[in-house]
Amino acid sequence: MSKLLSSLLLIATLCSSQQAAQAKTTHEVHEVEHAVAHERQASQSHLVVNATPKQVYESIIKLRLESNNKIKEVENKGSSCLIEEKFDNLPVIGKAFCVYKETYTPYKFIEYAMVNSDKFKAFEGRWNIAPTNNGAHTLLTLTTYIDVDIKLPFAKQLTKIQTMSGVKRRLKAVKELSETKKLSAATVATL
Repeated sequence: MSKLLSSLLLIATLCSSQQAAQAKTTHEVHEVEHAVAHERQASQSHLVVNATPKQVYESIIKLRLESNNKIKEVENKGSSCLIEEKFDNLPVIGKAFCVYKETYTPYKFIEYAMVNSDKFKAFEGRWNIAPTNNGAHTLLTLTTYIDVDIKLPFAKQLTKIQTMSGVKRRLKAVKELSETKKLSAATVATL
């Protein structure tokens, strides 16, 4: 039964990859990616930010840059960066180290995918930044999939719970910084 399930999952993933390659619009690609993320049990949440997509995008980058030496840019190629990140106090695994590549489409999305890690089998995701209210607000979605390399009962469930908590915490931090930046810009404009 397990081999059959694995085979079906592999076929579904390959079909989804072919669909993504054939998709004609960004929306179609996003829909296919969402389906693949759902199959892999990615954690996803969203919220509306009272700021423009540009302010939100810049806030995501700023929070990464101000990470107290836990996140370090190894290489910056403009439209992508190689990032080294150290994680402390993770449930079950303790500390972890991960190198991943971020790819940027300014004011629209930021994708990241693992290059290597000492504890993760998978570490990938996407920030989706969509304008709403004629660009005055932003629908911000964060999708993250993490798989740890441990053989413990309920490891996937514990990882999913912790990942969802991190997704919500990161969304909230971006919202707070973006809305504070918007307030600061409005104050400077009225002076």
